[in-house]
Amino acid sequence: MRLFFFLFISLSLFLGGVSGYTQSRIGYVTDMLILTFRQGPGPSYEVLKTLESNTRLTILDERDNYYKVRLSSGDTGWVDKQFVTFETPKAQIIETMTEEYAALEKQFNTLSETHKQLKDKMADLSENTDDLFQVLQKNKDLEKENTQLSLQVEQLEKKSATLFKTAMIKWFLAGFGVILVGWILGQTVSGRTRRRNSLLG
Repeated sequence: MRLFFFLFISLSLFLGGVSGYTQSRIGYVTDMLILTFRQGPGPSYEVLKTLESNTRLTILDERDNYYKVRLSSGDTGWVDKQFVTFETPKAQIIETMTEEYAALEKQFNTLSETHKQLKDKMADLSENTDDLFQVLQKNKDLEKENTQLSLQVEQLEKKSATLFKTAMIKWFLAGFGVILVGWILGQTVSGRTRRRNSLLG
């Protein structure tokens, strides 16, 4: 039983030492000229390439004084861990801030242009509203004038009807007067003729 427990602890420590980083971390090459990127964890291993300061590294494993890392290119190798920092380099911070500033400036310019377009549209709308108000006011004036003209026409029609009736009465009276005068004259002439005939007879 003790032997089994001892083997379990030994295996756990061994696996922990082989893979010290089950979760990858991001590191960066410190401020130095170059850092050797080796095939294995030690100075005896072949140098694959050299890395510049601020190079981004994904930490995959740790052994002795070395980190096994993966580059953004996908290459994997080992670097001396004393030259790796987990603080974001100032140069990258400045670059990120510059990019963010450029993005904000672009967004600001876009918003300014949109604001200008909205302002122009509001000005046009205000002008159109003034024109519409003038049209409505003119329409009101025309309606008022039309109402007045309708009243005048109605009054003229009534006056015309009255004048027509008056004229008809006058013509009727004039005609009746002519007929009456003619009848009176006829009666007078007829009476004289009868008297004259009676004298002669």
